Amino acid sequence: VGGGYGQLLAEILMAHPTAAGILFDMEHAIPKAREQFTARGLADRCQFVSGDFFTRVPAGADVYCLKSVIHDWNDEDSIRILEVLRNVMTPENRVLLIERVMPERLHSSPEDQVFAQSDLHMLVALAAQERTQAEYEALFAAAGMKLLRPIRMPSGFQILEAGLS
Repeated sequence: VGGGYGQLLAEILMAHPTAAGILFDMEHAIPKAREQFTARGLADRCQFVSGDFFTRVPAGADVYCLKSVIHDWNDEDSIRILEVLRNVMTPENRVLLIERVMPERLHSSPEDQVFAQSDLHMLVALAAQERTQAEYEALFAAAGMKLLRPIRMPSGFQILEAGLS
C-alpha cells in the first residue's frame, strides 16, 4: 500500500518464490513499477492497482505492508489510512508498518539527533511527525486495530505488526 515503484514488494517476492503481491499506489507510479517487475521476471506474480489509500485499498490480501507511509501524515490522516485498511481486513489479516520508531525520550546521541531532525522536517514540510511506539499504538487503536508485536530491524527501522482489535 503506497508501494511506489515496488522495490520492497519485489524483494519480498524474490525471497518468497510462491508468494504473489499487489502493488497499490497512485496511477503515476504504476507504469514504472510494471516495467521494473517485468525486468526482474516478477510481473506475472504481481497485480498493479492504482488508487487512493484514503478511500479504498484492494481487499483479499493476507498482509498489508506500508513502508515509510504513516510518518508522512498527521494523526487524523494516518487514522483514515488505517481505517481504510481495517475495512477490508479479516481477523486473520495483518498490517505491517515499516517505520523508524522514535524512542520515548531523546538523548544527545547521533541517532537521536537524526530522529529530532527528521521529526522537525516532517512537521515543517508535511505537518506530520515521527512517532514513538506508544503513538503508533494509539493510531492503531483509533482505527480499530491493535499492535501485536514490534520487530526491531538492524537497519534502524521497525516492523509494527497489527491486527484487528
